[in-house]
Amino acid sequence: MISEPPVVTNPDILGETYVPADIPAREPQIQELRLCLAPALKKKKPMHAWLFGQPGTGKTLTAKFILRKIEREAYVSGVYVNCWENNSYYSVLDKLVRELRILGAEKLNTSYKLERLELFLGNKPFVIVLDEIDQPEAKEREDILYNLCELGNVGLVCVCNSRSVLYTMDERIRSRLNARQIEFNPYTEDDLLFILKQRVEFALRPGSWSEKILSEIARLAEGDARVAIHTLKNAGYLAENEGSSRM
Repeated sequence: MISEPPVVTNPDILGETYVPADIPAREPQIQELRLCLAPALKKKKPMHAWLFGQPGTGKTLTAKFILRKIEREAYVSGVYVNCWENNSYYSVLDKLVRELRILGAEKLNTSYKLERLELFLGNKPFVIVLDEIDQPEAKEREDILYNLCELGNVGLVCVCNSRSVLYTMDERIRSRLNARQIEFNPYTEDDLLFILKQRVEFALRPGSWSEKILSEIARLAEGDARVAIHTLKNAGYLAENEGSSRM
């Protein structure tokens, strides 16, 4: 029996860690974040940014996209930290020193880790993306932001579903952070259709999909690109499991 060729030929393109070469429908937010980080290109401290909006609106993708851009084009280094996985001040510091491979920072002491991090960075511009910053408990979140936001020439990019978290923090920390707020609205159906077309070109076998199915997925996703892309991947695998060459 001859089996049908796979529908999903490159699942990585449909994965959450994939960062495309360009991000459609987010040009204003990308430009705002670029402006925040522009001082780093002149060896100065970047402005802090607070990216907020509903899930699946491109906040994390935009932060990773800009981080990669400045690393490649301006040689400004940075680290991405998922605060859902690293939900305490200690674990965020530990993630940073491990990612940067800072020797001698293995001690189980937050003050020591912060000192080693500060010494390692010196006056070099540096960007820290703190994704899901609303996940740590209030005290841990305030410790993270209080200690990192004025560290050398470090710029923080905080990613959160809401800006209300920003306003519930201690006023002294909010003032110290002084973050530029960048809003991400839900995608339109046309935006999602464009995004899906962009992904299927490299992720699915030619001829295995139709614009009609992509339009239906875009409609059902209700502005959430993450849901749309997951739905597309699941539809491809479902077609394969049913022995079909088309979704």
